[in-house]
Amino acid sequence: MRFQLLEDEPHIKPVYLQYLIEQWHEIIWYNQPVDKSTVDVIVVRARVQVNHNLLQHYPHLRHICRIGVWLDNIDVQLCKDRNIDIHNTPWSNAAAVTELVIWWMIEISRRLKSIAHDWNDRYVHEWHQLNSYQVGIIWFGHIGKRVYQWLLWLWVRQIHIYDPYYHSIGQDEVNATIWHNLEEMVWHCDVLTFHTPLTRDTTNLLDDTLLSQCKSNVMIINTSRWDVINELDLYNFLTDHPRASALLDVRSSEPDYNNTIMLLRSLPNVLHTPHIGALTYQATQQSHYFYYFDHRNRQQ
Repeated sequence: MRFQLLEDEPHIKPVYLQYLIEQWHEIIWYNQPVDKSTVDVIVVRARVQVNHNLLQHYPHLRHICRIGVWLDNIDVQLCKDRNIDIHNTPWSNAAAVTELVIWWMIEISRRLKSIAHDWNDRYVHEWHQLNSYQVGIIWFGHIGKRVYQWLLWLWVRQIHIYDPYYHSIGQDEVNATIWHNLEEMVWHCDVLTFHTPLTRDTTNLLDDTLLSQCKSNVMIINTSRWDVINELDLYNFLTDHPRASALLDVRSSEPDYNNTIMLLRSLPNVLHTPHIGALTYQATQQSHYFYYFDHRNRQQ
């Protein structure tokens, strides 16, 4: 097969492609000229939009490899209509993102960002143990389930879960409250952590209507897709509720900063990281497991 890499950020190391090379597949790098009619597989990350404008140049395409989890940059229905198989690695970054989320929860429960180096300052702050919080997990997929398991290990016993598709995918036995109304759930939660895909239904899921139901000191964590949160509504809420906080690993204008993001970053109750949730060595390595794709296709 001929594999064409359509983007190279973060850098796709040759070692990640070693399995394909050993199996005598041909690798065409993203900046290398190629007759697209001869390409069998394209490899994308999150930036390239796989739509009609792109696919019309690949008349004999058989597979799309998405390095990572989400498929919101791929026209899935169009690929189905053209009998193009889509492959991703939905489990690859679950451990990495979960660790970041749990670290953030501990960070905000102890308010480490606000503690000065003065020894006497340790008596000023009233810290809280993580197991004193009610935590809401919004979407219960690979990462949401790992977050839930970590919370149990940390003796958090007041866990709330919202996922409208939870029953349809098979209900595991969980020690948590399952909600079908998100507005009712957030009213109870001290911490909200978002792990949602980006769909028509989840766009602007957290807006001023939902924020109006949140506690005035709620802690909001988003490591999924930025567009599930309305930037301006969140900024207004955090400005009006200085005891609330937000920990954000994504933004709508990546890698640039729009005006609303700059306003959010200026708030003392916002911690914003540059989309690093999945950027561990282990998660990056697993997201390039092309041998899984190759082995599955050899069996068909």
